[in-house]
Amino acid sequence: MGKWTAGLLCFFCMTSSLPIKSDQQKGLVMEWKPHADVAYTAKTLKYDFKGYTSRWEEFSWKWFCSRGVFQTAQPDIQSLLLRMEKDIANQLLLEELWIQPGFLSLIEKKNPVVLRSPSRSDVQQALLQRDVFVVISHRDPVAGELLEKLPEELTFRRNKAFVLHWGNRLLFVSAGYTPVETERLYGYLQAAVDMIRRYTIYKGWMGVHTNDYLITPAVRTNPYELINKALQVGCSWMAVSGYNDFMLSNGVNQALAELRFPFIFMPGQYGSGGVMYGMEHYPEVQDNTVASCLDWCKKNQGYYFSTLPGDEAFADEYHGYVVKSAADQEAVEKLAKPFITNAETIERSTPPALLLFLEKNEPLAPASIMRAILARRNAAVFENGAVLALKELLNPLRILILEQEHLSRTFMDFVSLDAQMEQNRLLVTLHNSSESTLQGRIRLHLPPGVTVVEHADETAVSLNAQESRLLTFTLNSSAVACGKDNPVAVRCFGDFGAVAAMTHWDLPHRAELHPLILDLPGPVDYPITLWNSSAVNPFTSELTVTEVKTGKRVHAETLVENLAPWQKKIIKRKIALPQGDYEAVVAASGDTVRGHIAVRRFKGKATVREEDLNQDGVPEIVLENQKVKATILLTGGRIIEYIIKSRNENLLFKLWPQTPPWHDEPRGALAFYPYGGLEEFIGYPYIAGKIIYEYKVVQASGNFVRVELWANIHGSKIAKTVTLPAESQVLEVRYSLNEMDPSLHVIGINPLIEIGPSTGPEDDYIFPEKTLVHRSPVLDRYYGAACFLEEGWAVGYDTRMDVSLLIGYPVNDAIYLHMWNNHPDNTPTPYYYTELQPWLAIKPLTTTYFSYYLLGCDGPWPAALEAFKKLGLVTKKRTSQ
Repeated sequence: MGKWTAGLLCFFCMTSSLPIKSDQQKGLVMEWKPHADVAYTAKTLKYDFKGYTSRWEEFSWKWFCSRGVFQTAQPDIQSLLLRMEKDIANQLLLEELWIQPGFLSLIEKKNPVVLRSPSRSDVQQALLQRDVFVVISHRDPVAGELLEKLPEELTFRRNKAFVLHWGNRLLFVSAGYTPVETERLYGYLQAAVDMIRRYTIYKGWMGVHTNDYLITPAVRTNPYELINKALQVGCSWMAVSGYNDFMLSNGVNQALAELRFPFIFMPGQYGSGGVMYGMEHYPEVQDNTVASCLDWCKKNQGYYFSTLPGDEAFADEYHGYVVKSAADQEAVEKLAKPFITNAETIERSTPPALLLFLEKNEPLAPASIMRAILARRNAAVFENGAVLALKELLNPLRILILEQEHLSRTFMDFVSLDAQMEQNRLLVTLHNSSESTLQGRIRLHLPPGVTVVEHADETAVSLNAQESRLLTFTLNSSAVACGKDNPVAVRCFGDFGAVAAMTHWDLPHRAELHPLILDLPGPVDYPITLWNSSAVNPFTSELTVTEVKTGKRVHAETLVENLAPWQKKIIKRKIALPQGDYEAVVAASGDTVRGHIAVRRFKGKATVREEDLNQDGVPEIVLENQKVKATILLTGGRIIEYIIKSRNENLLFKLWPQTPPWHDEPRGALAFYPYGGLEEFIGYPYIAGKIIYEYKVVQASGNFVRVELWANIHGSKIAKTVTLPAESQVLEVRYSLNEMDPSLHVIGINPLIEIGPSTGPEDDYIFPEKTLVHRSPVLDRYYGAACFLEEGWAVGYDTRMDVSLLIGYPVNDAIYLHMWNNHPDNTPTPYYYTELQPWLAIKPLTTTYFSYYLLGCDGPWPAALEAFKKLGLVTKKRTSQ
């Protein structure tokens, strides 16, 4: 325990031993109580208006006030719907237009005969034969008799379309106020009916950013949760285009195919000035131009959609444009090019939707989606019902919006279905918001390795009007489902149509191990995290350790632990191991995990000491041997220095204790703070980077030294173990992450590297991809690159100074290695440096183990790689996981 921690404990010991002054005080206990004098709530004020402004208006809203100065307003939903109806009527030049719900759906089914300005006897004679559609103006003789059938509040509507019943016959009435409005209304109604007969309308989200493979700050959403949100608003397809979102496509589509669940999930990628679709792979987001994106699309048969107005120099090469609001209607008409929406990150506002008009019996598929877009058979729908489309589609669609029935049934507005997992229970919520009884069946779509205990994946259900129902299904899992995020889908179908929902069951492995560690001969402390996904307690698993070279089993034991279902437990085993390379295996009910243990002897002496280098009262921890000096900055628990003593050269970029430009500014508190050194991107930048870690010196001197660091950051528990062997340049950092917040999915282990006195073209970075790839920093801009390595190492070499720094990690436990070249233009960190970040997915409910290595040396980089190989730390990419 550090001196400063011990001092704090001494203070509390001293204060707790202060003398009690009276008997009355002896029973007092120090505690915190909330302030109860004032109720800190929001006051709600309701406001209504009904009358004339520039037109007849009816609207309501609520004011919310709190804390004396906070205030905001929220409109009533019915007010917004009325405003949308009035706006559409104005756009159609049919003021105060009202269309009876279901009017168009009935016409499409009945196919009535059309009579224009008929007499009363004409109407009666026609009704004797079939259903009739009369087209009249208010001044036609028959108008008064037909219009008086309506309720009084509807007679004030200037233009209207409604249905009257005459026995078993239907009389459809289109009534315009003037002859011009009469013809206009009938034309729109007929175009809307033609639209219903010709097209099937599909709703989807274009350009969604999941942020699932992102380490910088963003609202992250699991792709299956996004699909569920899309399903709940009537979407049947989605195209993602966020950073690395294209990497999700194969896994998600394979899972959907295994479920036999009909939903289209398409990959895309944003780029400079636009967004790309239609390809399997995409150019680097952080290193491209409009020209390079267009060239990439041309070579890979992809599509590029530019943001408006776009660069005129490339206008002929664009496949279309991205529209952001209905105000882009004029620009789209002028350009006469296809258009798409771009939802991006779904946060507080509703995302724009894209409606596709597919010919009847044309199946929904990625190819048909792109055909419809390129043919401009689509419409963009924005908040509050604002619509953008070609004019021949726009006005009929507006009529359908006013008619309500067809679109509500197409997108199932009157039935809600939701699903979520709680432990091994699938909770399905069904709500019937219609005024009639709903009868149907619920069917479960389960992934491989998941079964329903009730042995019934299809259930009959009946709901009365306005009734909600919660159904619970108990699920079982086998080893096949472990270590995976398993989508679970639900469909409810019947005469009313079909609705669907999706959730996911993220099941940990039944055991987790460190994938790669370096240790010394003797008892090796080996942590194992167990997870009981069964109903059986005690929990049993088998631990074996085998020497890699000989295949000889050197350790075996049965682990029997008291572990309640759906709980985890971290245990530690001491395993006596001589020098060599070993594979540890834990098997539990068919689920098997492996870890590599490299054991090496180290001679000489290493030491640990505390030094307060910047005199702030918080010590820095210095680990040192004959070759290396490494300094731990407790702020963020980062390795702030890694010095090769033969050159007295810190191979890591270090700004601390200096401060960046935005230090002590509000904007700086929400931005990346470049202390330097080896740190972690865990949703960075947020307060985790400035948390002071607790620490404990485990081994203060000898043939190795070891320091443990840990912090609890809003419930997320992050622990690191830093080890420096004697007479070796290798520094190991072992990570264990527990109870990580679900909003954090990916972590980047992030060294800020500066080899030699500066960053420049003299620095050569080598990556073992399919071939050895060399990259050098570019000094005129910042950029990033995704590196898909075949082995778990990368190395930088300063060709002028003749010094190298190798980094290593277990390659199969990382998504990829991200290289970042920083530049002074990157405010608020205006410095040159390079980052070599393995990105890894955080494992929910269990422990995420990982390790990272620094190994610097004099001379060319092959010497560093050879030293790393001799330590037994080079891992190779498995061809199949």
